[in-house]
Amino acid sequence: MKRKNGDVFQWDLWQTGMGTVDFTNPEAVKWYIQCLENLFDAGVDAIKTDFGERIPSQDVAWFDKSVDPTRMHNYYAFVYNKVVFEALQKRYGRDQAVLFARSATAGTQRFPLVSLPKQPNYYQHPFPLPPLPTPSLAFYILICANEP
Repeated sequence: MKRKNGDVFQWDLWQTGMGTVDFTNPEAVKWYIQCLENLFDAGVDAIKTDFGERIPSQDVAWFDKSVDPTRMHNYYAFVYNKVVFEALQKRYGRDQAVLFARSATAGTQRFPLVSLPKQPNYYQHPFPLPPLPTPSLAFYILICANEP
């Protein structure tokens, strides 16, 4: 991803000099998939996508000029997860791809699994059962939702 003046967009909010892949650029997508394939060749068979939720919307120039930077702030997580999931599917098969997505937006639920960051447990169960931690509850709901 680049700034409006053409410089590579880097910032220090999570990691010093962190850049963001412009998934609207077909060449960047090819490069990123090749990086993933190198990991697959080394034996990696599942990917955790991270750092896809804090996408800047100011001073951004996407390769695809029709992209609205404000909308891409949320949509980026979907595109990021889609690229990685499809690469996993291509390598390991349609029913064997496992993506552990930390950042998500509407539509991302089609790529298993979606993680929740560590959340405090504020849920209080009305019965005398200990409350489930929030991520465990989400996983339980995911499993139950897929039962016939």
